[in-house]
Amino acid sequence: MIKNRTRLKFTLIELLVVIAIIGILASLLLPTLGKARQKSRASICINNLKTLNTMYLLYADDNTGHFPAATDTTVGNTDRKILSYGNSQLSAPYRYEDIGNRLSFFNCPEEDKYYEGIAANTSNIRRSYSFMRAKDPSLGNNTWERGVTLNGWAVENNNETPWSMRFSEVNSPNSAIYKVEIDPDNLTGNSTVGLNSLHYATLDNIRDSLLGTPKKHTKTYATNYLFVDGHIELRNLISLAGNSGLDMWSTGVTQNTLFDCQD
Repeated sequence: MIKNRTRLKFTLIELLVVIAIIGILASLLLPTLGKARQKSRASICINNLKTLNTMYLLYADDNTGHFPAATDTTVGNTDRKILSYGNSQLSAPYRYEDIGNRLSFFNCPEEDKYYEGIAANTSNIRRSYSFMRAKDPSLGNNTWERGVTLNGWAVENNNETPWSMRFSEVNSPNSAIYKVEIDPDNLTGNSTVGLNSLHYATLDNIRDSLLGTPKKHTKTYATNYLFVDGHIELRNLISLAGNSGLDMWSTGVTQNTLFDCQD
């Protein structure tokens, strides 16, 4: 004799309870996953700066200890000088459509990878990291431009001789910033890899970038800074005044701050 078996079914209330529990778990997990993703991107950004620093060191080893100095904004800019160290198979112009992510270390993952080019089917790679603006100290003392290398349009527009410091000439490499993460949209002109673009930064550029993206990584009004000794710190701008006593949100002076590589 075959007995009838009652089929078990979920009631509507039970289904609603399960859905509610899943919703609660999702609301608890999503913020954690978002923070993990943000930390992952911040780590990639730091590794990008480490890669660039290694390239500068390799360049310096072949060039009497000097940082790369651009001879002009096209053929001799600092990007092209260092790309022979690890990417010799690539040639300018460096377009995302041609080379994909092979130059991703120039670009913070929090930003767009490329600009739309002027010509059809071009995509110029954005540069997220800039040298602090510098001027050859032999041309006269200045309190504003105290980085390690003259580069970009500064050479072309002012007719100045290409110039850069040696790593060994920086007296306090552990407290001297020479490279800064910055949103290229806040530089004067597009900042594109290997092309005629400005790739130095001023305090005004840094402030504009921080105000445009107040919390790009994990701290408010903070960004990554590369020091001459090779270490990288995520710092708030106001903490970089050093012994100057200056208000970093209003001054243009870098002398005696952590941006001073010529002390």
